[in-house]
Amino acid sequence: MGLILPQYIDPPTTIREVDYRSTSTTTSTISSTNYREFNLRPEWYSHSEDISISNDLINRRIKKFKTYACKKCRTHLSSSQEIMSRDYRGKTGDAYLMGNLVNVEEGQQETRVMMTGEYLVCDINCQWCHQLIGWKYLKSDSASQKYKEGRYIMELKPICICD
Repeated sequence: MGLILPQYIDPPTTIREVDYRSTSTTTSTISSTNYREFNLRPEWYSHSEDISISNDLINRRIKKFKTYACKKCRTHLSSSQEIMSRDYRGKTGDAYLMGNLVNVEEGQQETRVMMTGEYLVCDINCQWCHQLIGWKYLKSDSASQKYKEGRYIMELKPICICD
């Protein structure tokens, strides 16, 4: 079978800086020494109560970051930043619609009839222990459900939150 090297998910260490006068974007790495120097507002914005980002605000954003892992083997699967919706139900209960998952392998493709229509899907399993995690939407027949294509349903019962 070979050696499987899982991918690990780390909290964000960059904030995207957008230049509002042009379409270019740059990514700045934020270190503990320059939190107060980084300002999210464009330079043409002027306001008397304008303040730059404080250490507390950055720390709160990082604390909200969660890494989801397989409950059985603790292999990282995704992060809280990838959640698109929390209003889904899977085979075992509540589930999240996720933008991306890592360390998963796709099963056989099959057509399933669900509450919102008919979809071509495949089950996704943990790459390490092969526990069923959820499924991936491959194709939708309904035009209003096309946004789900390439997205994942991650069920909450087989996962845990890493500390």
